[in-house]
Parts: sequence; structure tokens; C-alpha cells
Amino acid sequence: MRKLLPFCLALLLASACTPDKELPVGVLDEESYANLLTDLYLAEGCFAVEGNYQYHALEPALTGTYDTLLTEHRVTVGQLDTTAAYYMQHRRALQRIYERLNDNLNAIP
Repeated sequence: MRKLLPFCLALLLASACTPDKELPVGVLDEESYANLLTDLYLAEGCFAVEGNYQYHALEPALTGTYDTLLTEHRVTVGQLDTTAAYYMQHRRALQRIYERLNDNLNAIP
């Protein structure tokens, strides 16, 4: 039994240090998702301020802007939806994404 304990501990530590499993097809990695969200939030914030926070009047312009940003990031609406759904089920990863997004926003002069 004493010889089994160190083996089990070594196995546990090795499994804890292995990288996360591969992302499903269509899911953006954390960095790409954080960068996309940064751009989307910045655009939304600019439109909100310019439009005096009248979101219903801003919807057409925001939709066009979202489409442009998705194209610039080479992301489809389907990928965005799949990615959002995936990370809602993986809260620690989502927390890391929002920490990166916060860093992105704080880096703006």
C-alpha cells in the first residue's frame, strides 16, 4: 500500500498539469474571443455614448458594425454563438477571458 500512494500522487499531479483538452470545432480560443469581445464592447460603448444610450435607435448601426468586426476577426455568427455557449459551460475559462478583456481595455490610452 505504501508503494501505491506515491504512484497515485504522481499520477494525480501529472494529470493536473496536463493542458486543457482541445477546443471543439468552431470555438474560438480564449485570446481570440477576448480580442473580439474587446472590439465589440468598444463599438457598443461608442455607439451608446453618441446615441445618448437610445439602443433601439442604434440597432441598425450596431448590427452593421458587429458584422464588420466579425468579418475583420474572421468569425461567423455561428462561431460566435458556439463560442459563447461553450465558455458559458466553462466558467474558469470565461473568467480568464474577461480578465484578458479587462487588460485589453485598461491598455487603451
